[in-house]
Amino acid sequence: MAETEQWHPSQEAFSQTINLLSVLRDPTNSQYAEAQRHLESHQGDAQFLLCLAYVLAGTTREQVPDHVRQLAGLLLKNYVLRHANEFVQDTEMSASTASAGAPSGVAPNTAIAHIRAYVKLQALVAARDANKSVRNTAGILITTLATHTLRAGVPLGVAWPELFPALLAMLGSEQAPAIEGAFSSLVKILEDCGQELRADTSGYGPEVLNQLVPILSSFFRAEVPGIRATAVRAMNLLVPLKPAQLLLHMDAFIQALAGLQDDSSPRVRQGVCQTLVALFREASDHLLSRLGEVMEFMLAKSQDQDEDVAREACEFWSVFCHYYGNEGQQQVPEALRAFLPRLLPVLLAGMVFAQADREAMEADKASMQDSVPDRAEDLRPVHYQSRGDRGFGAGEKEEEEGEEEEEGARGEGVGGGLGDEVEQWNLRRCAAATLDTIAEFFGPDVLLPILLPYLYAKLQQGSVWEREACILALGAVASCMEGMGEQLLQLFPFLLQQLDDKAGMATNPQLGCTVAWTLGRYAGWILEQHNDSGFLAPLVERLLGAMLDPHKKVQQAACSALASLEEDAGLRLLPYLSHLLGFMSQALGRYQTRSLIVLFDTLGTLADAVKHELAAPEYTALFMPALWAKWAAVADSDRVLLYLMECMTSLAVALGPAFQPWASEAFARCLRLLQQVLAADSSGQACDKEFAVCALDLLTGMAEGLGSSLESLLLDSNLMGVLFACMQDASEDVRQSAFALLGDLVKACHLHLVPVLPTYLPVLVNNLDPRAVSVCNNASWALGELTVRVGPEHMTPHVPAVMARLIPMARQRNEMHPHLVENTAITIGRLAKVCPNAVATAPGVGADFVLAWCLSLQEVKHRGEKEHAFEGLCLLLQQKPSILLQPSQNSTATPAASPPSSVAPTGADTFEAFAWAVASWYDADQGRPDVPAGLQHMFQVIFNYIRETVNNMPAQDWNEYLSSLDPQLVSYLVSFYEM
Repeated sequence: MAETEQWHPSQEAFSQTINLLSVLRDPTNSQYAEAQRHLESHQGDAQFLLCLAYVLAGTTREQVPDHVRQLAGLLLKNYVLRHANEFVQDTEMSASTASAGAPSGVAPNTAIAHIRAYVKLQALVAARDANKSVRNTAGILITTLATHTLRAGVPLGVAWPELFPALLAMLGSEQAPAIEGAFSSLVKILEDCGQELRADTSGYGPEVLNQLVPILSSFFRAEVPGIRATAVRAMNLLVPLKPAQLLLHMDAFIQALAGLQDDSSPRVRQGVCQTLVALFREASDHLLSRLGEVMEFMLAKSQDQDEDVAREACEFWSVFCHYYGNEGQQQVPEALRAFLPRLLPVLLAGMVFAQADREAMEADKASMQDSVPDRAEDLRPVHYQSRGDRGFGAGEKEEEEGEEEEEGARGEGVGGGLGDEVEQWNLRRCAAATLDTIAEFFGPDVLLPILLPYLYAKLQQGSVWEREACILALGAVASCMEGMGEQLLQLFPFLLQQLDDKAGMATNPQLGCTVAWTLGRYAGWILEQHNDSGFLAPLVERLLGAMLDPHKKVQQAACSALASLEEDAGLRLLPYLSHLLGFMSQALGRYQTRSLIVLFDTLGTLADAVKHELAAPEYTALFMPALWAKWAAVADSDRVLLYLMECMTSLAVALGPAFQPWASEAFARCLRLLQQVLAADSSGQACDKEFAVCALDLLTGMAEGLGSSLESLLLDSNLMGVLFACMQDASEDVRQSAFALLGDLVKACHLHLVPVLPTYLPVLVNNLDPRAVSVCNNASWALGELTVRVGPEHMTPHVPAVMARLIPMARQRNEMHPHLVENTAITIGRLAKVCPNAVATAPGVGADFVLAWCLSLQEVKHRGEKEHAFEGLCLLLQQKPSILLQPSQNSTATPAASPPSSVAPTGADTFEAFAWAVASWYDADQGRPDVPAGLQHMFQVIFNYIRETVNNMPAQDWNEYLSSLDPQLVSYLVSFYEM
């Protein structure tokens, strides 16, 4: 390596590299495209890579401009990223790569280890450079090399033992650039691969982390504020890694932090807040003895004049509540309860818009009028949330996950969805979210007596911006609504009045946004009043009026609030349906892009809420022409189409056969989108897989809504071939939605699937992999739907392969997602119902499997699928009834509690697990099992067989056997099965 360390490029190679980099800096240069091609052709050229490293660190700004040197480092970093596995390990460059021009003293077929060593050396040299941009680029390059080395399983102590000694030596330098360069690299390494460094098997990483603790603490006293701030930032990143030296000297570390609490630098104060929050998350025991001091400090910094400092301090209170919430409510610290009278006013003050934000909103008011098109640069990135989770028990999207996804897409979390012009995570949003957390933590009895008097005072006497913050606070504490009955009776008319004040909303549109959001948060309370004319009707009227407000943010807030109301109200909105659809149709004609996205969600949510009631011709005539005009206007490449198609998916399900007039065009467009994505993907072009996911989901909605009417569209299409390709796509999201579509196509027109089963079924089986939960769920669900429709002649040959996947999943139920456990149990039952002999004789169908299967069946909720599954179980047991009396070896199977017992069974007996599964049919309201007659007879036959078998055993009788079971289970069997 000595030769490479002294290496210098030839003048010709150096000049060529500098010229190339200079052109690449300027995309307007006429030679830019040619330079890009030249760059691609030299990606692995040994001399070119060495030249880049030389330009980065071996030249001065007098020789080469700093921006060119920086670009050289970035190109090196990109090369390492693209060839990470090759670059970080001792592999040889190919002859074709090296022959492009080897440097003097380095042979062709150069070992890439030589290049790697030279790049590492030059990166450490550049990390001390006088130019900050060059230093930062060197830090990025160093971090990229270190990260990919560790992720390749190569210990840094082996691959790069010089790295940290060099960085620590730089920290010991008296030169500011060296110190700053070392910090730049260290912070990036700790951010990107701290955990991997901690786990370094050579011990090099943990040793380095321990060495860093006292060194970083010593920089807390540095004269340069930027160095103090970076040292605190680095220590903040060390906290989750828990180096032994930090834990041993925690008191000294906390004391050193305390010395910075009034530092003149806002960055330092912000870092202290961040580090204390990290300590509370990772090592709270060390802070509990100082809790009073920490809380006083955080309260003071929550009012810091620098908003970033105040925001970081505000985070502490949420972390505090989450920590104690996880530990249990009985450990609620009185210290925080006593702090609430001082803390709540601080949070409310933080929720008031800062003067700069108000000025920004005023300056943007004209551009927020709905007559002004949204600028592309103003549109936030949007992400389509697939509706294709079909394998959760009932074959529908999991309710809780669906709610979270819709809330995220709608921006309804506390501090979001408020129409704020300033949309980043700021002090206002953080304070609102913190208040929400505190409200959930303490509840109405503790919180409201402290909060409400302060709110009322500000609502009556405060400025308009303080009143707006108070209304935001009311929404933030909606979890306490059960304790606010009398107050809400007064506040509800007040909030409606704010939406009536058109002049006030024109002056301050933000007030309308916040009022709409808060009313949406109290939709549940409004519906509980059971006085629709006094509560629901005026709320709908005001929200619809706000939907047509000329200000875009008010429109969006009103749509979001209406969507929240729709979810809770459901069919109670029927009297207002014409009114709702008429206003939505008007909105479709005037909204700009961002408002349209929210409106599509609101219309789709309405369809989900009122379902087939929407299919009446007088309703579709109100909104479908305007919506279809948008469908025609939005291009295939426009991501707004994702939200429009999501809305169409809900409409296709709700309208059912009434969707037929639009089905043909929707079907054709979905197919076209799928073909475009697949073609681009197969040719190696960049493609947006979300369009494929969205198209598959809309086809799924059409299959569900149209049923057998979809058959006419399938006849002349190549959907089966396109779907087969999607089922094998590399994207889990695409496969998940493809299997959802497959399952619904089976339900709608299964005869079209019969010809393709020989090719489809192996793909289904291959995707029965619990590591991809949603894909596995949908594949399993689709397989079950196929089984009960196509019959044993098509499914029997595939049973061994299917059971080879499902049996291990059933037996590993404790390690799997609960919904996947439930769905696996259903699919096994459907297979056993249709192909009982094949399932009974499949390898692995023994007592352990049946026990685990029975435990899973206890959790099935959907009646139709549960009936299928239990019929399959009983048919299997008719083939092998003695299996219920065989001892199980599965010590990991833990029975679940089943009605009517309040005590979970503790045994691992196969018969007992079966009996508990049967007991899961108990209906507490009826006080008896709610079992279909045929299935009840099957249970009785099996119980009779077991009783007779036990009575025929030597030295055993049935009563003695029953005495070994749970007494409540025995009572159930005796009461309902005459056991």
